[in-house]
Amino acid sequence: MPTCFKCGTDAIDGEIAVWCKGTWKFFQRLTQVLEGQVEPRHIYCSGCWLVCSINDLDRKRKHPESVTNNQLTPPARHGSGCGNSRGHPDSSNCTARNGACSAAAVRNLLNVQTLSNFATDDCKDSEFELVWEYLDSDRGANAANRNQNWQPMTKAMNDLLEKRWADGWDQSPDSDDTFYVRGTGFDYCIDSRCMLQKNMSTGRIRQIRRVAARADATRKAAEVKQLMQEKEDLIATVAKMKQLFQEKEDLSAKVAKLEQEKKALEASQAGHATQMMAQEAWRVSRQLRAKICIQLNHRDAVFASIQKALLEAWPSHHIGDCLRMNRFSVIGLQQVCNTSIWKDYEYRKEQVRKELEGRHSIPRVTSTLPREVCSWADLDEKINEVLVIHGTTLDKTEQIAAFGFDERLAREKGLYGQGVYFTDQSCKALQYSGASKGKGSGKDPGEGYFIIARVILGHSMEAEGPLQKTKVEPPVDPGDPSKGRFHSVIAQKGVPIDALRRQIHREFVIFNGAHAYPEMIVHFKFS
Repeated sequence: MPTCFKCGTDAIDGEIAVWCKGTWKFFQRLTQVLEGQVEPRHIYCSGCWLVCSINDLDRKRKHPESVTNNQLTPPARHGSGCGNSRGHPDSSNCTARNGACSAAAVRNLLNVQTLSNFATDDCKDSEFELVWEYLDSDRGANAANRNQNWQPMTKAMNDLLEKRWADGWDQSPDSDDTFYVRGTGFDYCIDSRCMLQKNMSTGRIRQIRRVAARADATRKAAEVKQLMQEKEDLIATVAKMKQLFQEKEDLSAKVAKLEQEKKALEASQAGHATQMMAQEAWRVSRQLRAKICIQLNHRDAVFASIQKALLEAWPSHHIGDCLRMNRFSVIGLQQVCNTSIWKDYEYRKEQVRKELEGRHSIPRVTSTLPREVCSWADLDEKINEVLVIHGTTLDKTEQIAAFGFDERLAREKGLYGQGVYFTDQSCKALQYSGASKGKGSGKDPGEGYFIIARVILGHSMEAEGPLQKTKVEPPVDPGDPSKGRFHSVIAQKGVPIDALRRQIHREFVIFNGAHAYPEMIVHFKFS
């Protein structure tokens, strides 16, 4: 009859622990032990096996990462007086009077030793994965695969063990290697050293293990899933970007097409300006042969550009009769092409250039009339050549186009002398256009005329008051005739006219009609 190697008592039917082929096996019947033909020193009753395992834990306190068969060793044999737990050297707790191990004594020992580690299976919500398993040796087709029949623990039991694992398991010298947990209606003693679980009601002992590989696999699977999702998102983003790039290319193609259409439209509408730019060289070389006045087509783009320029030349803060410009509308344009007048104008340009060569600090004069009014004009800034407006009536426009500006026909009582008056403000020219009071000199009342002219201002004198008796250009230095004369007079805004009135608009006065060339006749009305 086999006996317990620890206490010497006969092995009876019940749970018997046997060390066989590098692992612990547990049997319910004695016949199973005999059939195994094991050595007597490897047979233990369940109570002695558990107590000796606890004593072995006290000495070694070694924590394996994952329990394997070859890490389980039979406990060392203890004499009758050995200490079976830390702080409890008295052997009376592990043996009965007749030498047999008392299961109740073992339970009392474990209760005293692990009471502080007792936990209950009251977890409902968990943040842990299922990584704890127990070896179910009763299941399986045959004895060969019983050691491979690992079953997952319940969620609550798994969470309790995982929490203990996170707290350090048996790594802390202040923590016991055994502790209690309660789950599924039973109390269990957990041996964190040997990775064993004992049901305190039935006495059954099972191996347990933490399958870290499963947690890693779960984590990796989650990472792979996340990466796959990111890949899908990236593919969707790339597809979206491709769509946007395609839309960009389509828009670029549409823009290019519209630019071509715009250029074609501008080329068809800006025909007059292009022609005048080409004729500029012919004028300079005195080879222009054309009619004196050319009526322009109403569909020509120059109509819009001239009307816009004339409206921009009207100061928005001016009131009174200037407000008529709100209803200003160009209804006709004539290009003046008078070779005789042009020759005289070119000659005077050369003369002024020479006269200015010996003078210093000639003030620069500019016009506020936008250049778009005659975009083809090539002006000489060195002689202060500008574009300005001359308001007049229909009969005067025909004379000026045929013979040019003539200072001899000017009014003798002009405020700044007997000269030809121009302005860069359209509302001032409106006063002399024949339509300033709503009664035009044309076929219909309310119509008027402007002449857009090139003017050589040269060396200008700024008037400080009225110059009504002046008939020629004022001298630069009245005491030294050798210094020559001014080429024009400028009346700036604010110049005193008399004790009560001041100049409102800016005006330019020349005393030689050859200093101006009539470029364009503008026929307008008020809508």
